[in-house]
Amino acid sequence: MLILLALASFWAVVWFWSNFTESGMIDACLDDGGAWSYEQSKCEGARSSP
Repeated sequence: MLILLALASFWAVVWFWSNFTESGMIDACLDDGGAWSYEQSKCEGARSSP
């Protein structure tokens, strides 16, 4: 049970980092084949860009 709790906590931290920090959003953008625009702070051309 402790292992499942540790894995769930790790997953939550990684999910939060990738969705709510600028470095995480840049990483996700580049992984999806996009280009990060530093001037506009947004992803351009990625398969899953919002």
